Amino acid sequence: MSCVVACLVLLVLTVPTLGEKRNLTKSDFVEASKEWDPIRKFHSSGSALGYFTLKEAEEYIQFLKDSFSSEIVEARVLGITINKKNLYAIHLTNKKISSKKPKVVFTGMMMASAGTSMMVMYYTISQLIYGFYHEDETAKYLLDNRELIFLPCVNPDGYQFVTDWIERKGYVTPRYKNLNDAQLSTECGEYGHGVSLLHNFGFNWGLDDQGSSPLHCDTRYRGMTPESEIETQLITNFMKEQKPSLYVNVDAYSNLLIFPNSYDKDPENKLQPIPEFYQSIIEEVPLPKGKRFGNHVAIMGTPANGDPADHFLNVEKIPSLTWQIGGSNLATWKYIVDNEENLLTLLQENAKVLHYFGQKTGEYIHLRKEVNDSCLRPYEECRLYGTTSSTVTLIRVALINSGLADGLEPRLIQVVLTSTLGMNLIHGYIIEKKDGPIIDATPEPESSGDKLVFRAPSTFKKGDQISLSLLLTRPVLVYPGDEDINLLHFKVLGIPSITLDVQVASIDASKIEGPTSVLNNPLIWVIVALIAIALGLIGLCLFRRGRVKSLLPDKKYEIASPSSDESSDDAKKLKKKASGETKKSVKKRKYKKFSEEPKSSESDSDTNRSRQKAKATPRIDIEMSRVAIPQSDEASESN
Repeated sequence: MSCVVACLVLLVLTVPTLGEKRNLTKSDFVEASKEWDPIRKFHSSGSALGYFTLKEAEEYIQFLKDSFSSEIVEARVLGITINKKNLYAIHLTNKKISSKKPKVVFTGMMMASAGTSMMVMYYTISQLIYGFYHEDETAKYLLDNRELIFLPCVNPDGYQFVTDWIERKGYVTPRYKNLNDAQLSTECGEYGHGVSLLHNFGFNWGLDDQGSSPLHCDTRYRGMTPESEIETQLITNFMKEQKPSLYVNVDAYSNLLIFPNSYDKDPENKLQPIPEFYQSIIEEVPLPKGKRFGNHVAIMGTPANGDPADHFLNVEKIPSLTWQIGGSNLATWKYIVDNEENLLTLLQENAKVLHYFGQKTGEYIHLRKEVNDSCLRPYEECRLYGTTSSTVTLIRVALINSGLADGLEPRLIQVVLTSTLGMNLIHGYIIEKKDGPIIDATPEPESSGDKLVFRAPSTFKKGDQISLSLLLTRPVLVYPGDEDINLLHFKVLGIPSITLDVQVASIDASKIEGPTSVLNNPLIWVIVALIAIALGLIGLCLFRRGRVKSLLPDKKYEIASPSSDESSDDAKKLKKKASGETKKSVKKRKYKKFSEEPKSSESDSDTNRSRQKAKATPRIDIEMSRVAIPQSDEASESN
C-alpha cells in the first residue's frame, strides 16, 4: 500500500498541473531557441474543456501587457458589463513604425457559447507575437503594416454562464444571449433570460418579427430598444473612435461567410452595396473546408435585423461581415471542441483566415489565371506577344489590388518555372496595362534561366489590375485525359502568402485550327518516324529476296536471259522457226474455217510440235539492237 501511495505522489510531482502549463514567459516568445509547440499547447490547456475561463483569459491578457506593451501590444478595458465583467480590446502592431496603418477589428463571442471564436483570437495573437520575434514573413508584414484589433469576448456575462454550466454538468449548453437580469422574465427560467447582442444594433432594429423577436424568452430577443445593452454600446462607440477599414464578427461554427445585408429577405442579396469586394473574398479567403456564403436568409433561411455587420456597413460605411469558424474535420464543427488535438488543429487552420482579413484591410494583390493556351498563329499575330515564333505557350495572369487601400510602392513579382518539361523555358514576358498600351518588363538582376523577377510599372491603386503575359519557347499540349502539370509558380514579393500555381490545362489539339497544330504535336513526329523505319525494313527485306521488280512501275516489255548452254545464233534460229510455224498454223485455221475440211494428222502433229518449241523459247519483245544479250564462251570463240 505504501508503494502505491509513493508512486501516486511521485506522479503528481512530475506531471505539470494545468496552472503550470498556462504559465508563459516573455522568453518563450522572443528567444530564437524557443519552440512554438509549448505555446501552441498552452491554448488548449484551459480548465473549461480546454478553453480559457474568464479568469484564465484575464491572466493571459495581463501577461501580454506586462511583456510586450512597449513594443507591439496594447490591451485596455473598454467598459464593464452589468454583471461587473471587463470587456477588453487588444491592439497588435509594431509601435516602432509610427506611420498610419489600415485597421481591422475582430469581435468574438457575441453568441455566448461560441467559445471557439475567442480561442482562435488568443491563438492568433500568440502566433503573431512569436512569429514577429522569429522573423516569420507573415507576422512581420502584418505587424509592420497593419493594426490588428481583437475584442475576443464581447459577451463576458453570457460566457460566464456557459463555463459555470460546464463546471457543474461537464458539457456545453448552447446559449445565444447575454445575462442582463433587467430583462429577466420569470417565465424564461435560468436558461432563457437575456438579450441577443446579434439583434440589438441600431440599423433596422426591430424591422420585423422574422429577423428578430420581441419575446423575452426567444433566443433572438432583440431587447427593449436599439442598442439597449452595455456591450452593444461599448462596441459601437469603439468603432466610431477607431474608424477601421474592415470589421469582422467572428462566430461559430461551420465555415460560413454571412454578408450584409442580412435584413434583406431576397437570398440573391440584390441590396448588396459593394458586391465586388465580397466577390473577391469568396475567391480568395482560405477557409479550411468548403465555402458557403450569402446573406442571412441565403445561409440560415431567415433574415436577421439589428445585425452588427449590417449596422457598421450602412451606418459607419465600414465594409463588414460575419465569419463562422469551421475546420477541415467535421468533429470540430461545434461551439466548444472538447478534444485537445482537434481544438489545436481548428485554431491553426483558422488563424490563416484571420491573417487573410488582416492583409485584406490594406493592399492585397490577388493573382488570377486568365489565359493558358498555345499560340498557334501567324507571325503577325504572335509578334504582339514578343516572339517571332508561331508556336509558343501563352500564359496570362491578372494581378489585381482587391484590398481596401492603395499600394505604397511598385511590387516585385517573381515567376519560377517549376516544370521539368525540357525546353519549356521562359522566352518572353510583357505587362499589359489594363485598357492601356503594352509595356515591356525589364527583368531584375536576380532573374535566371528558370526564374523571372520584375517590377510592376507603378503602385497598385485600390482596384487596379494589370495582366502579365509569359511565353514559353515551345507549345505544351496536354491532351484530354492527361493529368495537368504544374508549370509556373507566381509570388508577389514583399506581401506574404500571395502566390499562384499555374498548371498546363488540357487542350484538345484536334480543335486547334491551323496547319501548325499537327506539325507541332510531338506524338505525330514519333508516329511518322516509326512508319518510316518500318517501310525501310520492308524494302530491305524485299530487295534481298530479289523482288525489287514488284515495286517498280509496269513496263511494256520483259527481259528474260537465255540459258548458259544456248548461243545467240541458236536463239535467233529458234525464234525464226517458231515464228514461221506460228504463221503456218494461222493459215491452216483460216483454211479450215472456209473449207470446213478436217485437218490431216500429220499437219496437227507438226503444229503441236512447233507450239511446244515456241513455249520453250524465251520471249524477247524488245529491239535487239538496243539490248546486248550475253553470249557463252563457246559462241564467242566460234564467232
